[in-house]
Parts: sequence; structure tokens; C-alpha cells
Amino acid sequence: MLIPLRRFRWVVLPGILLTSFGLCEWMSYEYPSANFYLLPTRAWELLIGSVLSMIPCRRARPALGYLGLAMILGAIIFFGRFTRFPSVWALLPCLGAAFVIYGRPRLLALRPLPQIGLISYSLYLWHWPLIVLLRGLPELLMLPLTFGLAYLSWRWIETPLRRAAWPARRVFASAAVSVIAVVASAAQVAALPSQVYQASVNLSIFVGMSPAPSPVFHLPEGAVWLDLGTRYGKPATQSIDFVVWGDSHADAVASVCSRLATEQGLTGVLATQAGSAPLIDCWCADPSIDGPNAQRRWANTVAKLIVEYQVKHVILVVRWDNKLDGALCDEQTFVNSPADSGRVVREKLKQMTEALGIAIWLVPQAPRLDPRLDGGFHPGTEINGITRAEYRGQQATILSLPEIAGVNAIAPGDWWPDERSITEHDGQCLYLDDDHVNEAGAELLMRPLLAPIIRRIAEDKLQSEPSE
Repeated sequence: MLIPLRRFRWVVLPGILLTSFGLCEWMSYEYPSANFYLLPTRAWELLIGSVLSMIPCRRARPALGYLGLAMILGAIIFFGRFTRFPSVWALLPCLGAAFVIYGRPRLLALRPLPQIGLISYSLYLWHWPLIVLLRGLPELLMLPLTFGLAYLSWRWIETPLRRAAWPARRVFASAAVSVIAVVASAAQVAALPSQVYQASVNLSIFVGMSPAPSPVFHLPEGAVWLDLGTRYGKPATQSIDFVVWGDSHADAVASVCSRLATEQGLTGVLATQAGSAPLIDCWCADPSIDGPNAQRRWANTVAKLIVEYQVKHVILVVRWDNKLDGALCDEQTFVNSPADSGRVVREKLKQMTEALGIAIWLVPQAPRLDPRLDGGFHPGTEINGITRAEYRGQQATILSLPEIAGVNAIAPGDWWPDERSITEHDGQCLYLDDDHVNEAGAELLMRPLLAPIIRRIAEDKLQSEPSE
């Protein structure tokens, strides 16, 4: 595509590079996950090499190469979970790599580094499938396996193909067929979610969940009625008694909350956004979820719903341990630390009770199991609980939260029938992965915590209703 513009490459390539870099920095605040995967926001990293190829280098500049190595090493040491990446911070390793290529330090000529360079592309192709498929395999076994497979594929696949004499027509034809196949597959996959969602809506209507009459409440995207389980509205004369606000852990207890609301004759709304904290004016510094601006907009939307419909009770169900380990921050946060996250949650809870006029119920997180179970369970997986001491360590910040007016902190459940927390009942597993409970787990582990809250809300509603 750029070949016809090669005469203007000094304008075109830097222009595309700067445009891509600016888009990348903006997306790092808005949609970090898409920013990581999409080509337009990552193209600038590749174009650094393209621009570098246009700069003449008649002799090596080792000092510049060693500076590049130091930059790459600095990124390895100092970048962590909370680093916005890719973003302006990606300049450190990317420019470092460019300096290494331009400087050609002799250090990189020492064996076995050139040999590793030869199989580097095969290493790149093999490492992630192995990490996904062999999750939990010790690093001491994963590393030699990765290198072994990389060498074999380099020796018997990559090298023969590279040395083969391929006619230009066959190369372009193969590339075109491959691109068409990839695009067609991607289009089919992209269409699936909307097809599945439409099928679920049709099924809901078929079984009798017809749209409610107008006028209706219009819930924001990401919020559902607990007793209907759909996005359809309800008559405007009916109030919202409580909101369950949280992340995927709130989704995990939605069915239990729905049954409890029905038992007590209450109307509840479930408002969830995966990964984010149910607090206003703050965000989670986690590149795998929507960025700070998107998180704050969602929180403001839920807060608007609470105010507009005069909701008096808000139940927060969230994975606290990975919010309060330093991820949760606000405009005043300069260092991502548990202390900073603790300050943020205290200030925002107080702000919410005062600004929204609500009673907040903090529901403790169920015990988090071995992190290696994060990908889910395979048949025969041994699932062990954790001790009370381990749980207190996981949840130290939220368990030590001081008393705040209007905030009701619920004590952890009776999850320790013996030394370790319960993970199954009557032979049935209670977890989906290392931290999410399944339907049975929600009923057995979380219902005893949620039921008293819902009953209290029902009692408050009864007391506030005018007597006849």
C-alpha cells in the first residue's frame, strides 16, 4: 500500500507513525484492551523500524546500542501490572530496540545470543500457545520446552521454506488466499455475539417475558432487572428498592439476589462492569479492562440511576483483593500501592454516602483459591481451600476498613468447617475458577451473607411506607 508513496516516505511514514502513536496514547485511557490488540494503535512500534531503515548507518555506534539495552532492561524491571501499555511508556523498549539495531553493540555477537536470534520468531510463535495450553506448568519445564519446539520448527519448517525458490505469483496468490480466509473467519466470529444475543432475546419473549408497558424505566447498558433477567423496562410507578453494583463477582450472585428479591417482594437492579470498581471518581489501573475515562463514565451512569430513582440501598459485590492491591486509584494517586487504594476506597465510600444519600452494604469476597486455577478447572483438578489466615492476608485492606457513616461492612461467612475453606458440597464443586463462585457456590457461600441484607431492606421499606 505504501509502495506508490515511497518518494514521499520521509513525510508519509513519520506522519503515520505520529498519528498511530497519538491514537495509541488516547486509547490507553479509553479502551486499553482494544489498544493492545488493534493494528492502528500498534503500527507506530513497527514504523519505528521502518523509519530507522531510512537512516544511513555507515559505522557502528556501540554507546547508543548499550543505551538501548539499558532502556529495554529498565522496561523489564520497572514495568508492572499497573503500567499503561502500550502507551507513551512503550517508547522505552521500542526506542531501546531501535538504538540496539542502530548501535550494533558487540555484546550481542557473543554466543549463544546469535543462535537465539535465529530462532526468535519461532520462539515468538510458540511461547503463548504453550502458556495457554499448559497453564500451571513450572517455568523450569516451560522454558526448555519452548526453546526445543522453537528450534525444531526453525530447523524443519522455517529454514526450508525460506530457502525454497517460490515464484512471485505463487507467493502473492498464497498471501491473498490467507488474508481472505482470515478476514472471513474474523467476520464470522465477530457476528456470533450479536446472533447469540438476538437468539436469547427471542427465547425470552417466547417463554413469556414480553416487554413491559410504557412508560418504563430505561436502564443503562450493563444494568438488568434482577427478577426478570432482561433489559426490558418496568412501569414508572414501581420503585427500585436496591442496586447490586459490582464486577463479575456481582454477576455470579445475580440469581441468588433475584430469588431473595422475589421472596421479599422487592425490586432490584444489577449493575456490573467487568473488572471495574463500584465507586465514583476513581478507576482500576488494569490494562485488561476499559480505561479510566470509560470506568468513570460507567460509575457516573450508575450514580445517576441511583439519584434519579431515589434508590436508598446499594449492595457492593466485587473482587476486593485485586482492586485494593494497588490497582484502585484516583486523580490524587501518584504511586500504585495498597495504601493508596485503601485511601481511595475510604474516601469514595464516604463521598457516595453523602452525595447520593444511600446506605451501602459491603459484601466480602469469597475465599480466593490457588491463582493457578484462574483458567478454570479440568476434570480431576485438585481444588483446595485456603486458611483463615490466608484469607485475612488476601482481604487485609477491606477487612481493616474503619467505620464510615452509612457503610455497613458485612463479616465474612462461615466458610471454614475445618482448617481450610470449603470448596465443594455433597460432591459438587462450588467454584468456576480461582475466585468466582458458581451457581451452587453462590447459593451455599454467598446467600447467607446476602439474605440478611435483603431482609433489612424489606424492613426499612415497610417502615417507610405510610400506614393506611
